[in-house]
Amino acid sequence: MIDKRRNVKWTTSMMLPEHVELLRQYKEEQKLVAKPYIDEYVVVELQEDLERAYLMKSDVTVRTWIKGKIRQYRGEMKGVDISKKSIALEDPFKIHDIQVEDIVYVQINN
Repeated sequence: MIDKRRNVKWTTSMMLPEHVELLRQYKEEQKLVAKPYIDEYVVVELQEDLERAYLMKSDVTVRTWIKGKIRQYRGEMKGVDISKKSIALEDPFKIHDIQVEDIVYVQINN
């Protein structure tokens, strides 16, 4: 038989705030993704796809890796800034300034 009083002790409301915060940090760390390995051939392929998307003014999907998280952007390439090493990608809501060194995947959508 299970005693209800013993189960109440281990609910999160009875934990110290420091312990709850550490558990939240641990869960966030478990969600992080390791940076994908990108060799020189993949870099050349990414560069060619970005160049082709810019020249054709086509819709492109770009994935970036920043601090363990992968974000996906989709839109039309509007420009390339060589001094900042970034590209400008316009979606229906705003223009994203994406660093080239963070890009891990590029796909041209037709």
